[in-house]
Amino acid sequence: MDKITLEQVGYFITYLVALITGIAFILNKAKVWITKSLKDEFTPINEKIDGLQTDIKQVDMNACKNYLVRTLGDIEKDKSLDEIEIERFWEQYEHYQKIGGNSYVTRKVENLKKGGKL
Repeated sequence: MDKITLEQVGYFITYLVALITGIAFILNKAKVWITKSLKDEFTPINEKIDGLQTDIKQVDMNACKNYLVRTLGDIEKDKSLDEIEIERFWEQYEHYQKIGGNSYVTRKVENLKKGGKL
C-alpha cells in the first residue's frame, strides 16, 4: 500500500464509472416502473379534472352571458350606468368574446352602439 500504481487508479476509475452507470440505470428503470404503476391510479383523476375544467368553462360562459344580457337590457331601457359599470361591461364583453361568446350579444352591442346608447 505504499505506492498506488497507475493500474490501480485505472481500476478505481472503471469501478466508479460502472457504479454510476449502474445506479443511473436502476433509477431510470425505477422511474419507468413507478410511472406505469401510477398511470392507472391517476387516469380517473385526470378524467375528473378534465370534466371539471369543462364545467368551469361552461359556468364562466353562462355567467358572462347573464351579466351582459342583463346590462344590455338595462342600457336598452335607458338606465344610466356610471363609468365603473361601463368599464366593467367592456371588460366582461371582451372576456366573453375571447371565450367564444355567441353572436346575438355582439349584434345587440353593435345595435346599441349604432343607436348611440353605448
